Amino acid sequence: MNIGQVKRLSRGDIPEAPAWFDKIFTLWAQSFEPLYNALARRLTFGDNMQGEEKEIEMGHDEEVVVQVNLKSKVTRATVVRTSLFDPASWAWEAITSTSVRVKVQWATAPTGKFLVLWRFESE
Repeated sequence: MNIGQVKRLSRGDIPEAPAWFDKIFTLWAQSFEPLYNALARRLTFGDNMQGEEKEIEMGHDEEVVVQVNLKSKVTRATVVRTSLFDPASWAWEAITSTSVRVKVQWATAPTGKFLVLWRFESE
């Protein structure tokens, strides 16, 4: 079964939306986006057991060190979802077997901090 191409909706797509739209949209994205991402990548139960998700509050271009509880060094880190903005890019670096440095850059370079859900995986 192919899920197909899905366009990611953003605030800019509906500029005339009322202020409460942001809260509803955030709740919707938090519910459906992780499921879509897991299915699109054909996530298996075994894959899921070798990973960990952490929600981190971070600002544009800010580096954060995250502690993880995996059996071996992190081999992959991805952004699963963010609270409002789509990331333009992200970077990560495994420091030790239990810590990872992460960084997100948003295309709009907003001020303030936003929640970012990261997924860390090991082999």
